Amino acid sequence: MAVTIGKTYRTLDQYEKDNYYLKNAEPNLFGSGWLHLGVEDVQNFRINEEVFKLLSEGKDLSGNQLVKPGNHRPGYNITFSPHKAFSIAAFSSNELMSVLMTAHHKAVKDALEYLEKELAQVRVTENKETTIEKTKNLVGFTVDHFVNRDGDIQIHTHAVIFNLTFNEKNQKFQALHSDAFK
Repeated sequence: MAVTIGKTYRTLDQYEKDNYYLKNAEPNLFGSGWLHLGVEDVQNFRINEEVFKLLSEGKDLSGNQLVKPGNHRPGYNITFSPHKAFSIAAFSSNELMSVLMTAHHKAVKDALEYLEKELAQVRVTENKETTIEKTKNLVGFTVDHFVNRDGDIQIHTHAVIFNLTFNEKNQKFQALHSDAFK
């Protein structure tokens, strides 16, 4: 499986033109950071364009600023793309589609759990000394797509990770320390 890490759209105008992440797809939330946003039932909470915009701007679900405004990076788009042969095989029968998508979703889930546990971190500066601290929580969603932007069969999953994580030590949201995602 190929994994690429990119940025979400830099501006909301770009997002609104394409609506790529939410177009014809049902997002699934992941990350324990949702609990700190007051979302207790992640299975039934539905992300929409308004929620996407708020979180991309570093705001909570009520529009309150959580992280420093300004030149805020909206987040990261991690794309999990199985080999082309996987996609072709999956489309050969409903049974094979079910089996292969179950395996694909397990791989994506395992990778995202690792990212949340090991790579979700913030910078903390005290007494002019900056350290890196793990937060072990992310706020994100996944979306499955079955064709690429050219219309060719290509099963892939986008994991959109918003650029905020809850720091238990200071009880505040902060932007993710991005070095872990390079």
